[in-house]
Amino acid sequence: MLKQTVTACGAKLACQVDWMGPKTGQMELDMPVSTSTVATAHASKYLQQLCKHWSHKFAVEFTAEHGRVPFSDTAEVTFAADANALHVTLSVAEPSQLERYETVVADHLKRFAFREELHITWNT
Repeated sequence: MLKQTVTACGAKLACQVDWMGPKTGQMELDMPVSTSTVATAHASKYLQQLCKHWSHKFAVEFTAEHGRVPFSDTAEVTFAADANALHVTLSVAEPSQLERYETVVADHLKRFAFREELHITWNT
C-alpha cells in the first residue's frame, strides 16, 4: 500500500493507492472534501481576518491570496481569494466531522462579514 499527498485546487489531500497487480490499482481519497465559492468583493480581507483569528490556536499559513488553517492532524481548511469570491476547501479525515467543520467555518466567515449577507453553500 502506498500513501502519498497530492495537491488539488490548492488543498493538500492524502491519497491511498492499493496495488492489486503490476498494471491495475485502486485509488481513493482518505479525506472527504467539501468546497464552497462565496461571492464577495472582500475575499482577501475575510481570508486574512479568518487566518489571523485562528492563528492564536493553530499553525496558520496565509498571504493576501491564499490561506491554510490546520485545525488538527485530521482536519484543515484552505482559502483562495480573488476579486470576486472566496474559495473555501475543507478536508477532514472522518465523514462525520464534515458538517461540524462546515458550520464552524461558515459561522466564523459570517461573523467577519457582518456588513454583507454571504451565501455559503457547501459541495461535497
